[in-house]
Amino acid sequence: MPMMSMIMRDKLAGHLQKLHGSLIETQRTDWSASATLSLYEGLPADVVRLLPDSSELYLREWTRSLKKRFTGGSTREAQEYLVPYMRGDELAHHYFGRGPESPTRPVFPYTVGETGTLKDIDQPIVSEYLDDLALEQFGIKNFTDVVSERDKKTIRFVFSKTLPHSIWEDDDTLLVNLYRVDNEADFMGLLIHEFRHVMSALAGEPMSERSERGDATPTEYAEFPEEETAYQEMIKFMSYVLRMPRAAIHDKLLSIVGPRNEEKVDEWIHIALGIRLPKTEEEFFEELVKVTADYPKHPDTVVIQSEFYLKGLTEADVWGYYDQEKSELVSKLKGHDVMLVIKADGEIYKRHPDSKEEFIRIDSVTDFDRYNNGRTVEFHKVVADSTDYGYVDVDPKENVAFEKTKKVATDVHDLLAKQPDVRGVDLAYSGGRGFHIYPRYARARPTDQARKELKSLMDEYIEQSGDEKLTTGVARENDMIRLDTSTLHRTGSLRVFGSLNAKTGLKCLPIARNALPGFKKESAKIEISAKESMRLPATEKEFFEELAAISIGDGVS
Repeated sequence: MPMMSMIMRDKLAGHLQKLHGSLIETQRTDWSASATLSLYEGLPADVVRLLPDSSELYLREWTRSLKKRFTGGSTREAQEYLVPYMRGDELAHHYFGRGPESPTRPVFPYTVGETGTLKDIDQPIVSEYLDDLALEQFGIKNFTDVVSERDKKTIRFVFSKTLPHSIWEDDDTLLVNLYRVDNEADFMGLLIHEFRHVMSALAGEPMSERSERGDATPTEYAEFPEEETAYQEMIKFMSYVLRMPRAAIHDKLLSIVGPRNEEKVDEWIHIALGIRLPKTEEEFFEELVKVTADYPKHPDTVVIQSEFYLKGLTEADVWGYYDQEKSELVSKLKGHDVMLVIKADGEIYKRHPDSKEEFIRIDSVTDFDRYNNGRTVEFHKVVADSTDYGYVDVDPKENVAFEKTKKVATDVHDLLAKQPDVRGVDLAYSGGRGFHIYPRYARARPTDQARKELKSLMDEYIEQSGDEKLTTGVARENDMIRLDTSTLHRTGSLRVFGSLNAKTGLKCLPIARNALPGFKKESAKIEISAKESMRLPATEKEFFEELAAISIGDGVS
């Protein structure tokens, strides 16, 4: 079996831990290390060693969180709230370490015909949660008092084989069906759901008419606009407050909205908890690869074909280069608007993320990873309204000798260096046929002013040189060189140092003035790892075998 490269090995091992951390954050503790082998039979123990065993920490945090919310409540009473969701004694033992004898479920204290307000039914956890939610999202203070006094909502307990878990009889009366709701945890989640509807009404959010809801099928019911927000809030409460496992939340919602809405339930859970958890070993492997969101979807696809790379550059080659250089590139892009060049059927120039008003910004490695996908081949720094640097793009046509281009670039560099307001000049190979010359100004100036001054200076240089093959306009013959300043304007851009050229795959490379005469284009090639070393495992089994070998070889514990 081919060995994985050091980079890929570290990334996959790291992302396995990252994925596990996401699972723990969403309270799916049956994915903790102590339960992994029971979920994935035959999973190598050395892989499990990569995962931190969090069961004790989880138990401690869970009981601490719930006990705090029960005035005078005991740890045992807090734990009993989840008993209805345990899948038998074995799982109850796994969560709470109480042994095979699970406690009996506490008696549900409500009876048919009983009525009361949210304050009357005495659910401090629910009231606290709703009060915080109403204040944070809608600026409604003391929500429990509002719906118990000023805008009074009455809760009435009924028993019916035909009614759903709960339903509003009118605008002010909520019926809770004891035929379907028979424990505290269900009741608490239901209250969050139904009183989230009340918040929507108070805030004027879009809602269906009661007449529509009365005749709706379960599938139609799940499509009402208020249900999406209410169920997502219910999911968050069940997960983060009641600490219910994701699987239990999934099953509970299906029992309410019906199995035909399973896709909708999965969507709600995904949005509410921020991650859709894998259900099978195959899905787990797929999810693991997806969390390496920056890694190419088609690593062997050639995206740049040029004379400098015999087999071309693949998505994996481009991604690997940028992944190694990202810290350096971020230092050049940080604080500036950014333009990207993306290879698709042609070249796509992308300046905006989702909004047309804002430019892309890359201010951190995380930002960079979001765009490094093997298809993003160029990174440009966009010019602002004022600038403390200018540039001249020495851009030759295809029949110009490279030696002549270097001579002109040297002349332009030296001319700019003599200007009284220039404190230094940077020179870079463009990655194509020419060079970029950057004068750095002692004082910032309007970008349009900088462009006009540079063009005037280049026109004077061309006139004095007497070379008819130089121009600041359009080069109309194949043996001409353009000294181009036209892109030096607000929203104009050039590749940053280190960016690849989309046509050649060569780097935009800084060069010292005295090194220019001997410079060769091949110096700007990137190093390519052996294709085999970047190969992702073809199957889950192969992945886990390789990961186990990694952990053994590195002594991971």
